[in-house]
Amino acid sequence: MTEAAPPDKTSLVTLREVTRDNLRDILRLKVSPAQERLVAPNAVSIAQAHFHSEAWFRAIYAGDTPVGFAMLEDWTLDPENAPEEWLREPYVALWRFMIDARYQSLGFGARRSRC
Repeated sequence: MTEAAPPDKTSLVTLREVTRDNLRDILRLKVSPAQERLVAPNAVSIAQAHFHSEAWFRAIYAGDTPVGFAMLEDWTLDPENAPEEWLREPYVALWRFMIDARYQSLGFGARRSRC
């Protein structure tokens, strides 16, 4: 089996569900040491998501390579438990976002956040 080419600035950026098949790859993604205090590890984010009904998370791929992770706080997923002030209008916020240190400065984060 041939290995996929490494992603570059022209790679298609997509969101994919985190599954049993790609979980380890997503858990291996890391920010630089200087950024570690800014975002929780993906393992922590995925664990939190399983206990927060408003959490929605996906792996960020460039081509066929996992390059990052995103998690949203989306109260439309659980309106019965939404805070009162967020019931008047749909409330969705970026909760976690990271691009692996190896893939930063290639535009993947900027392109994914525009979607």
